[in-house]
Amino acid sequence: MLLKSLKNVDELFDMIVDKISDISKELKETATKFLSDNEYENSKLVVEKVKKIDDLCNSVKNLKEKWSYVKKELIKNINTTKSKKLKKGLRTPTEEFIYPILEALLELGGTAKAKDIIVAIEEKQ
Repeated sequence: MLLKSLKNVDELFDMIVDKISDISKELKETATKFLSDNEYENSKLVVEKVKKIDDLCNSVKNLKEKWSYVKKELIKNINTTKSKKLKKGLRTPTEEFIYPILEALLELGGTAKAKDIIVAIEEKQ
């Protein structure tokens, strides 16, 4: 399930960005508290750390964008690979695809590209 693994990487990037953003937010609150307590030097030190953390978060976002490009190329290569035609009797009957496709469409909001529907169906297996 290569497609599922590819999606898992996206989720991991999102988790990392979320955690770094949470840390940045907490530090910003700490800097604000220092300011309100007239502890300007401490506030300045924390703000400097926040800038570094925000830069790191942006780096992770940029890395995620690069990953998205690589992922699209992988999916494109997977989808353009032609498979040999199966012998009669080995192919899944078309009727068996109807419910999984309809379920995927419901999950995707009623409309989606064919490749997104395929990914959604594969993730359920």
